[in-house]
Amino acid sequence: MKWAYLVKDKMKAVAVLLLIIVLILVNNISNRKTFSKLNESIASIYKDRLMPATYIFQLTDHLYQKKFLLNEMQANDNAAIAARHDSAIHSIIKTYETTYLTPAEKKHWLAFKKELEQYNTLTSGLEENNKAVNESFENVIQHLNALSEIQASEGSNIFSIAKIDVGGTIIMSHLEVALLLILGIFALVLINANDNKLMQVQKARLN
Repeated sequence: MKWAYLVKDKMKAVAVLLLIIVLILVNNISNRKTFSKLNESIASIYKDRLMPATYIFQLTDHLYQKKFLLNEMQANDNAAIAARHDSAIHSIIKTYETTYLTPAEKKHWLAFKKELEQYNTLTSGLEENNKAVNESFENVIQHLNALSEIQASEGSNIFSIAKIDVGGTIIMSHLEVALLLILGIFALVLINANDNKLMQVQKARLN
């Protein structure tokens, strides 16, 4: 009946080894998914947060330069320069809209474009010093400032999530190392046990 016990022991050992191997594979797959999420988070921070923040800064800069030109407009040259600012603003708007917008961003973005259209209508009448123009300009800037704050907030949220993912990956990597060590120790124990049984069998035959 010794063979039956030997087979039973071997089956248990194989089952334990297979369990450890499966756990390592599952952990490895989990780590790959986490790294994929991290890559997406990094890409999102750059494409959907950092670059839009740059676009907002550029829009604000063009609007202030145009406002200065309108206030000082005395010649056709200034009008031509103001038109170039309008063209640049239009181009940046199109680029900004290719990025991902949260519901809050969409709300302020639509309000910004509506207010910008009104501001352009008012300034086209060369009534740049009246109260309505100045109020409209301030509303445009306020929406851009709100968008800038949203960019900072969303970027911080993405960074926090990525930080949690990194922490989880480190823990899982430690677990994987521990499982590999257990696998190695278990293999050494099995080899040692088999060697002892082999020596016992040889001694029994000699006797």
